[in-house]
Amino acid sequence: MNRPAQVNRPGQTLWLICITVLLAGCVSQPPPPAAIPADALLVVIDDPRPTRLRSFVDAPGYGAPIAYAADPILQRYANTIARDYNTAVVQAWPLRSLGVHCFVIEPIDQATRARLDQDPRIKWTQPFNTYTLQANPSARANSSSDNPTMHGGLPLAGTGAGTRISIIDTGVDLSHRDLMGSRIRYQDYVPAMRDDQAERHGTAVLGLIAARGADGLVHGLAPDAEVQHVRGCWEAADGQGMCNTLTLALALEAALAFQPTVLNLSLSGPRDRVLDALIAQLGVRGTIVVSAHDESRAPQERFPRPAQHVLYAMAGTTVSKHTDLEHAFVAPGQAVSLSPMNNYDLVQGHSVAAPHLTALVARLAAHQPRAPHAVHIQQLHRLLE
Repeated sequence: MNRPAQVNRPGQTLWLICITVLLAGCVSQPPPPAAIPADALLVVIDDPRPTRLRSFVDAPGYGAPIAYAADPILQRYANTIARDYNTAVVQAWPLRSLGVHCFVIEPIDQATRARLDQDPRIKWTQPFNTYTLQANPSARANSSSDNPTMHGGLPLAGTGAGTRISIIDTGVDLSHRDLMGSRIRYQDYVPAMRDDQAERHGTAVLGLIAARGADGLVHGLAPDAEVQHVRGCWEAADGQGMCNTLTLALALEAALAFQPTVLNLSLSGPRDRVLDALIAQLGVRGTIVVSAHDESRAPQERFPRPAQHVLYAMAGTTVSKHTDLEHAFVAPGQAVSLSPMNNYDLVQGHSVAAPHLTALVARLAAHQPRAPHAVHIQQLHRLLE
């Protein structure tokens, strides 16, 4: 008997958080990430709280927007630093896995930033970055009579059973008939945006991995994997999938807590020191990271940057012109997948290649669960070259 997909949303524990911070009081939701100024600055400091307070609330993000505003220690430190430089805190959040506290301040001039960078209280400063998802949904198939099927196959049998896959993307339509019975843990870390799971890009990427093919329609490539889908991105008014340093940092903390075999990032953008540190932590814990390729940026200037556990998925037929990437793989770049309201989309681009590669990694790991990620990457090279 099919069971509906499981939903795990941090907001459901809001009342518990409010009780624990009763003296501080519950706070209103912060501004949406899209409202943060494009030239705002991200400041990173060591988490000043005692160890017992840093670990009091389970990761990731300490319930996203609530705990920061309710924590007088973090609030005081961030506000004091901001006032010292005649600016104000726009948004803030702790990252337990890195032992740091991050806060975004209103734009300051270069001279002020130079002084801020020399402040011994500061670990580093960096831009507050924006990221985009790398796929283009096209002609929609609206009924079963269109008989949509997956495009492209994988060179290894299996269903991903026994593995864990994390996906960071836009929201999903968990009520889609082809997701019924899938093992999906859903979390939302896009504060103050519309709480609408039915977004196209995330639904399509999740479908490529986890769909169970109701009525003989779309079949996911690793349907028996345990999947964590984290909404770390949102759909802009023009339909483009967007993310930023805040939402991706919280989503990556969620992935670290889940301890996935493989993480799917069908997105790209500029290099980011905070996000790179979180990606490095995933590698230390044995996770392979699959990212959509970005031909517009040099390898060292993109997120995620090249590393031994980071793979790049390209839609195409050859990687010969991308010899600057050690772990670049070609995968199918076009597929029919799920779309909200029990529909289907033809999707294409590097975002589509990424879940194909993610599923293949999961299948390899299912065959050799104790092998380190270096072994699985070597097997990928043999299978796909």
